[in-house]
Amino acid sequence: MAQKESVIVPMHSIHPKPIVKATLNGKTAYFLLDTGSDINIVNSLGAGEYDFALHKVNYSNRGSIATVNGIERDFSHAYNIHMMIGGKPIHCGFVSMDISSIIKSIRKKTGISIAGIIGSDTMKSYHFIIDYENEVIAMKLEK
Repeated sequence: MAQKESVIVPMHSIHPKPIVKATLNGKTAYFLLDTGSDINIVNSLGAGEYDFALHKVNYSNRGSIATVNGIERDFSHAYNIHMMIGGKPIHCGFVSMDISSIIKSIRKKTGISIAGIIGSDTMKSYHFIIDYENEVIAMKLEK
């Protein structure tokens, strides 16, 4: 069994939500850590800025996600995404949708514009520990 390497990275905001700095296809990006979401989401309006592709599907096959308030939202699959946190690659899948209203709300509260959301499945896979007291995130990666 491969050993795991611990990596500690600073949080860039903890009030009101934990936000981590990453690179998305080589460009600096910020992600909200959301333990209430199972999936990872990138803002569909950022595809040009961060150079990722959206899988074009016909409307009848497009997926939908129920939000906290019960409204279903359409999404696409995002491809050609290479994300790194603390200089280490994070291998995970992303869906893409317009999350402009979330970005605006977080920017208003923190001054940070996020590119997307990292959900609990990825946090579990990489053993994320959110340390609010020390304002860091610990994660474990395969060596």
